Amino acid sequence: MDSLSGQTIKGYELQERLGAGGFGAVTSAGEAAAIDRPYKRGSAEDAAFLMEQSDKVIIVPGYGMAVAQAQHAVRELMDTLTHEGVDVKFAIHPVAGRMPGHMNVLLAEAEVPYDQVVEMEDINGEFGQTDVVLVLGANDVVNPAAKDPGSPIAGGGKIDDQPISAGCGGKKTSE
Repeated sequence: MDSLSGQTIKGYELQERLGAGGFGAVTSAGEAAAIDRPYKRGSAEDAAFLMEQSDKVIIVPGYGMAVAQAQHAVRELMDTLTHEGVDVKFAIHPVAGRMPGHMNVLLAEAEVPYDQVVEMEDINGEFGQTDVVLVLGANDVVNPAAKDPGSPIAGGGKIDDQPISAGCGGKKTSE
């Protein structure tokens, strides 16, 4: 179990073995080194402006949306954007939420049209043509670590965030 020292699990670096517990080794943990990535701060108004100016927005709902019971507010956002001529879709990870199908049920409850709810495998190819991706309480399903076989969250699949300019709100620019 000493071989766990130095490994990072869910953002914490395992440091030293303290003893054994009912489920194996007990180790102390400290914050893992942060990965420095470029970002820009923005307000809710900034995000609203970017989405309103977009041609296509993908919303990635997750457990945080469920806990906040925000599916109806998200439907209102979709209605507003659609009224402005924005193509809105929802990217659904198969196990987002507390159980498979959880996001589908919540969005159906909010009366989001079924043709706008797209499964992960089917929508991943669309991110390159998307202006804004709004992630609502679904950080785990967009985490690049899900593709790393050594990661604790590996194997669960990942919503692809490939060639878009911003993953949590950003306007794609012409180059």
